[in-house]
Amino acid sequence: ILGQSLFGNAKIHRNGYPLPWQGEQGAFGRQWLKCGVYRVADLWDEEKGEWKEDAQLEAVLRHQADRKQRLDQVRKAILETWKQRLSHNWRTKGEWVALNSEELPEALFRIKAQDQEDWYWVEGWEVTQTDEALGQPLKRQEQRDGVIHKDNMRSVVVVRDKRQKKGDSFRPFKIRQHPLQIPWDPSVWEWKATNSQRCATPPHQTTTKVIYRSLNTPTDMADEMKERWRKKGWLQQEDGVSWTQQTWEKACTLLTRLPDQKQAGGLWLNLQLAVPTYQWMAAYSAATDTLCKACGQKEETIPHLWLDCDSQRLFWEWWGTVGDKVPLHPESPKHRAEVLVGQILAGGVSRPVQAYAGDMIGGAFWMAMWAMRGRLLMEGVKGSAKTLQHWFLRKLKAAVTTDMQRKQKGGWPFLREAWGGYVDVLQMEIEPDRWEWSDGLCINKDAGDSPDQGEGDSPQAPPDESEQPENGTYDGQQEEEMSVEVEQMESGTQDRQQAAERPDRGGIQEDVTQDREQGNERPERETAQAVSTEEGSEFQEWTDVGEVDRPC
Repeated sequence: ILGQSLFGNAKIHRNGYPLPWQGEQGAFGRQWLKCGVYRVADLWDEEKGEWKEDAQLEAVLRHQADRKQRLDQVRKAILETWKQRLSHNWRTKGEWVALNSEELPEALFRIKAQDQEDWYWVEGWEVTQTDEALGQPLKRQEQRDGVIHKDNMRSVVVVRDKRQKKGDSFRPFKIRQHPLQIPWDPSVWEWKATNSQRCATPPHQTTTKVIYRSLNTPTDMADEMKERWRKKGWLQQEDGVSWTQQTWEKACTLLTRLPDQKQAGGLWLNLQLAVPTYQWMAAYSAATDTLCKACGQKEETIPHLWLDCDSQRLFWEWWGTVGDKVPLHPESPKHRAEVLVGQILAGGVSRPVQAYAGDMIGGAFWMAMWAMRGRLLMEGVKGSAKTLQHWFLRKLKAAVTTDMQRKQKGGWPFLREAWGGYVDVLQMEIEPDRWEWSDGLCINKDAGDSPDQGEGDSPQAPPDESEQPENGTYDGQQEEEMSVEVEQMESGTQDRQQAAERPDRGGIQEDVTQDREQGNERPERETAQAVSTEEGSEFQEWTDVGEVDRPC
């Protein structure tokens, strides 16, 4: 109580408002601080157990205006219960104390309750001795619990660490000194929650980030991002975008429910206009090239990546042929806005469950498109619209299958409502785990990460010269190599399983050792296979492949 500040303290108020330090009419806290009167201890006489005499205080405040009237105002603002505790020397529940006999305390005590008039129940906490002003977190010591007489205790300063999520974490501060001997008590002061800083922070946890947040006014992200998209001119007036604070919060919350958070992160970057396209890098760096490396004709912007590039444009044309009941259908009047910012912000739907399927389609498309773009920049392999379809279906299959497994117990009604209207993609029943892919989507649930091959698509036909990379390979060759590699990996796994079932597994290693001692070393490939089979190693897939180039 004696360390409480007289000004800016919510517990010491007049007509419900704390006494101000400065900046308000009639404020005098800053002037009194210069005179050394700013705490309850500056007005209270501990020996007599009452307020200091007016003449003594007026002498300290001799140059201050209306000092007598203001002294009366401050005394009346202090709680009566505080005055009673000070006059009777009563301790407060939760107060931290140390034994008078210990100059450097080995344990601190927290008052729990008053046993008798002069005795208090306390709980013990062990102190880790350090030379720093702010000590290490205290450790609970139950064997030190008991009762202490009020004349055998002295007050100490202990601050609470609010970063702890579970339990309490307390740290001592200059426990050799009495709280009134410290220029300021960190357990009393805190950095207030103002502007963008939403919660008060104790002084020992106040960082530069906290100060910046308290100085910067909060930004309405809905209006801010709406204005940025408007300045870009990528959303037309006829798109009818419904961009409000409520729809923005719904759209951002919906992203947290997607099963693949990598896809959600890509969609979030897109909403924030933070996708590192060539146009974005030229605007925020010294780069000058803005052309798309896939088509080489137009500027690479967010709409170009989603809709206007050749492979993406052909993809959305194909998506429209899958069926009429699919999310983000190309013939929808809001198709462009729904693809760029989602169905909620585009005004197509109002409930998050109605936009869930659209976000999953957009997330799978984003991952496939961005991976194909990365391969073009890193390896020089230009992907076609067919490659984009294959990768999109692979990402969609993985995300949907994961989502179905997670929501079998509690979220099945949500999924049924989200996908129920899109029967050309999924067909779901009332019972959990009763669903299947639509026949028009051509996803092979047993073994296919890519859709069934359509009519007239020859697997041996190479792509156009424009789609061939610099090294002379193309998508078809890489897919063939990858399929061969997968078969070899699967065969290697089967060999390891068969070898594990044999009773005499140690014989192979002995045979290899004997052959080396006799000078009859086996071929390197056979030896590697034998060793990997014996040890159950996972590196057999590399030795089996041989000289075949492994694509990324």
